[in-house]
Amino acid sequence: MKHCLMLNKSWRGFTRVANTYHNTTCVSEMNILHKNCRHLSTILPQQTGKDPSPILYKEKKQLITDPLKHPDFFGVKNLVTMKKLFFSRVCFGHKKGSRNEHMQPYLFGNRLGVDIFDLDQTLKHMHRALNFVAHIAYLKGIILFIMRSQQHGHAVELAAKACGEYAHTREWQQGLLLNMGQKHQSVRLPDICIFLSLQDAMNQEHPAVAECGKLKIATVGIVDSNVNPTMITYPVPGNDDSPESVELYLQLFQLAIQSGKQKRIEADQQQQDVSQLE
Repeated sequence: MKHCLMLNKSWRGFTRVANTYHNTTCVSEMNILHKNCRHLSTILPQQTGKDPSPILYKEKKQLITDPLKHPDFFGVKNLVTMKKLFFSRVCFGHKKGSRNEHMQPYLFGNRLGVDIFDLDQTLKHMHRALNFVAHIAYLKGIILFIMRSQQHGHAVELAAKACGEYAHTREWQQGLLLNMGQKHQSVRLPDICIFLSLQDAMNQEHPAVAECGKLKIATVGIVDSNVNPTMITYPVPGNDDSPESVELYLQLFQLAIQSGKQKRIEADQQQQDVSQLE
């Protein structure tokens, strides 16, 4: 009997300790939860006759720096897959005899005398290029499409017009970019040039490539197996002359630019809503 009374007293003491610990833990967790809720709380507009729908609060600084910190803020990795690259004939290069030595790391092998690109590398480089182009569009930069081709020139101009940017598909005048600041002081240079092909009509390196390098203008370029990719900031190894591949490139760059501009519109609208509440 004495043993049972001792057990009963011990059990009551254990229960009090457990309840005290439970209450302390719950209060601590509730305080933490309350702080998090206040940090993530929504700010309601004052009664000014406007729509009282809640707006998620974000600092102005975050609206600008978020895209640079996010690995894929614009979702460009969902725009293209390995299957799309293959069926668009991106994997085919030129004949082995015309191969540029700097393109060797991007090749998978050779089939019947024709170089074959490693699409694993092409996909990675395409994602980087699309992400960079989308960031330039988000920051309201000027994007210039460049391609000297009678076959694809019209399609390039239509794609640039569809996304609100610029294109140059005619014969390039020497020093067009270098002398632009002297001839037209009010004209702004492009922030990025997208080369759908690094060659001009005479199968020589496009003169705009060297001018962009001298002016430190960022470049994105489709580099075939017979060109030198060392002057391009973001090279994308792949076929640069088949209609299927060029159509795919234009579609991808157009979507990336439109995605960046749409994100910019949303960020500006959100920043405007936040400034009205302050």
